[in-house]
Amino acid sequence: GQEQVWAQTYKAFGVTDQEVLQWLTGPAFLPWQRMGNVDGWAGPLPDSWLSGQVILQQKILARERSFGMRPILPAFAGHVPAGLQRAQPTAKITQLKPWTEGFVGTFLLSSEDPLFAKIGTTFIRQQAALFGTDHLYNCDLFNEVMPPTKDPAYLRALSGAVMAAMQAADPLAIWVMQGWFLVYSPGPD
Repeated sequence: GQEQVWAQTYKAFGVTDQEVLQWLTGPAFLPWQRMGNVDGWAGPLPDSWLSGQVILQQKILARERSFGMRPILPAFAGHVPAGLQRAQPTAKITQLKPWTEGFVGTFLLSSEDPLFAKIGTTFIRQQAALFGTDHLYNCDLFNEVMPPTKDPAYLRALSGAVMAAMQAADPLAIWVMQGWFLVYSPGPD
């Protein structure tokens, strides 16, 4: 159901339905889309799929909560559709290097851009309206994708912006992060 949340969020910032649908991948590639590795691959998704996934997500979350589980929901890491450049022409957006051969690089909104906090906060609020919250959010930065720079100050600022956006929308937010992405090593540079 998170694709519907992304669609609602980006539309609130002027991205068209068509631009959102072109950005989303087909179902088999959604994990890589969510990690910021690919855009639009094997898409677009039909609107009926988006709405159907919301209903399914609501059922899954209700069942998890009925067992006493606290589901972890996504947060905003800066990965944006190309259409945001048209909708927000002054936004500081960088195209990253391709994830792997045969793909084009995805787009990353600078954490220094005020739009970053606005999108991150809007996403959490939209998501909570559809799915509720248990205050746990996953947001893995640069899974199998190289950041624009390895400068620790840049990575620290980006991480701080992610957490600040989470907490602006949900003061009880806890950031849950996987560790496996920390071993990604694409090559000598």
